[in-house]
Amino acid sequence: RDIWTFSCWFKKANVGEDGDSQLFSCGNNGDDLTTIRLRGAGDDEQIKCENYTAAGSTTLWAITTPGSYRDPSAWYNLVLAVDTTQAAIANGLKLWINGVAISYTGTAWTQNADTYMNSDGHENVIGARQNNNDQEFDGYMADVNFIDGTQKAASDFGETNSNGVWIPKKYSG
Repeated sequence: RDIWTFSCWFKKANVGEDGDSQLFSCGNNGDDLTTIRLRGAGDDEQIKCENYTAAGSTTLWAITTPGSYRDPSAWYNLVLAVDTTQAAIANGLKLWINGVAISYTGTAWTQNADTYMNSDGHENVIGARQNNNDQEFDGYMADVNFIDGTQKAASDFGETNSNGVWIPKKYSG
């Protein structure tokens, strides 16, 4: 529950919707949640990843990207590698979009904090928020991977072709 990697390709169908659009979530009744989502609307659809407990009253870790990911004609590859045994957030949370390491702002970090992945009573949901399946992702998702127990790199899920474009590759491991 403390070391894992999530990877997916996603493409927005609609731009400009307010609120959150979940790519992945895991939790119970919305009180304890690990989530990866697009947050905001219009020009401000940043990626936010967080792990919190007790209806958001205690944030164990959270990061937000500086850029927006809202182009409905573009596919994006997101890779989030988590290792809460690391002392520093920069080593414990690694995020790549289309093979490029993304700088992010981190609002919290609790070393050795368990996430809700693979824990009893916590449902894993792709494309919606756990519990009531709201905040559905309005778009396409492909090549979704969850690797338990290992912090992987973007190069495990994609590669640059001869035209300089980031493309998927079959995960092996």
